[in-house]
Amino acid sequence: MEQKDRPDARRILSMRDFRRIKELKAQQGIGANGRGKRKRDEFGQRGDSSHVEPEDLAGLADRRRRSKAERLEQVRAGREKSDDVKKTHGLTNREQKKGKDYLMLSRSREVMHKQKQSLKAVKGRLTKHLKTLGKTTKLASKIRKRKGR
Repeated sequence: MEQKDRPDARRILSMRDFRRIKELKAQQGIGANGRGKRKRDEFGQRGDSSHVEPEDLAGLADRRRRSKAERLEQVRAGREKSDDVKKTHGLTNREQKKGKDYLMLSRSREVMHKQKQSLKAVKGRLTKHLKTLGKTTKLASKIRKRKGR
């Protein structure tokens, strides 16, 4: 049934309509949240009638009973499987920025601050950067030659 064919989409529902909807849901066994209620089984628990077998719980006790050598053997076997993946570290913040959407970065605090800086502040930041480069880099030596130092 499409939206336009439903009566509740064409008109405003009254309190009588809501009572009728509630009665119909109760007949179908649907709760207030729109989901059906589960029936209780012979053990008084909700859900299907299958109960837990004692063999299902034996796994935890077996794990505790194993010796330390057996447990370490299982750990090493798991590590051999994960040796195929040779990832040593994640990405640095700078590498993450490279993969990020440009429109997201253009609204970042760092970019907005750079856009608002005056030319004097930009020049000061650049000269400070050049001082930290050191005397051995090619770029710094080229700039020093241009300035005549």
